[in-house]
Amino acid sequence: MQEHETMIHLLEDDVDREIVELKTSYEKQLHEEREVNMHLKGQEFVTKKRFIRSVADNGVYCTVS
Repeated sequence: MQEHETMIHLLEDDVDREIVELKTSYEKQLHEEREVNMHLKGQEFVTKKRFIRSVADNGVYCTVS
């Protein structure tokens, strides 16, 4: 009976460790994707601003949303 409980305890510890590793991995991936998303939003803002400036410099007026 003692061996059975020991095996169950070892299995539970192994499963808990795997869950923590997966959670850490996914959190890291999510953080990286959020960083990329923020960078792309910044690039979009700069590109939109350049476009508006270019259009204004050429005397063409339009609205960009």
